[in-house]
Amino acid sequence: MQIKSIIFDLDGLLINSEIVSFEIYKELLAQHQHNFTLENYAQNYSGRSSILNMENIIKEYRLPFSIPEGITHSDRIEEKYVEEGIALMNGARELLDYLKEKQYEISLASSSTRERAFTIKTKRNL
Repeated sequence: MQIKSIIFDLDGLLINSEIVSFEIYKELLAQHQHNFTLENYAQNYSGRSSILNMENIIKEYRLPFSIPEGITHSDRIEEKYVEEGIALMNGARELLDYLKEKQYEISLASSSTRERAFTIKTKRNL
């Protein structure tokens, strides 16, 4: 059996979105005079849904807004990072170039919305 198609997950495999999520929450909390550490993010927020994370951030830091309002705030912050471009994971460019050269079909999967997945720019364009 010969493999002809490869499916990649976008977040955390092709792009370094975890560090961007941390930076978004860190910036949001800084606007409300709270510090947010990478250790706290890694232990309590990494790999969880944005809704659950926002619910927990609001509770933990006693923020003065609802979950939908918090997500709107974080989406606005994320737009800045998306516009600047998100870093590719180490080796992603080389692997994609190799697969393209060998004529593999490359597909993208993501738990993100379709719009977000298609608007992500990388610092080194895919």
